Amino acid sequence: MISHIKNNSIKFVLVSLLTIILGLNYSGFCFKQFRFLSDKEKIKIAVTDILTGYPKRGYVHDQLNTKNGVPQWNTINAWPENAIPYRNIDEFFEVNSSCCQVTTNYISIGGDGDTVGCLNRLTGFKSSVIGIRYLLQYRENDGTVQSKLIEIFPGISNCGELVWELG
Repeated sequence: MISHIKNNSIKFVLVSLLTIILGLNYSGFCFKQFRFLSDKEKIKIAVTDILTGYPKRGYVHDQLNTKNGVPQWNTINAWPENAIPYRNIDEFFEVNSSCCQVTTNYISIGGDGDTVGCLNRLTGFKSSVIGIRYLLQYRENDGTVQSKLIEIFPGISNCGELVWELG
């Protein structure tokens, strides 16, 4: 009888520990750093990655018109040449002040997007999607400066590693 209680209590403790670990992973806890990353930190990681490999490929949107106060967009496959890089991350946020959103379910302008699956959240592999819309400035062949709206939505792990796959 006592061994039966012992075995059940060991199982209970193991199940409880597993539940706590999975619950913390699901909520975005980083065990390596023993803390949660803020949305601001996640955005900074993603934008730093964009600026490091600038310009980062993404969806290119041209505004067609405005209908009832809502911009209407056309997603195109053409990629601007002669990109003009941002001087630093501060300039990026100055030009793109409302660029970024951290969520678990992101829908892009074109209707695509990404959702973080339950298994990814439980394992901490991907806890959030960072939707980023920013202006890519580029120089035309005649020297004029133009800009296009670029949209990317990388995933990010609990500890801040970017995940460039959907799901």
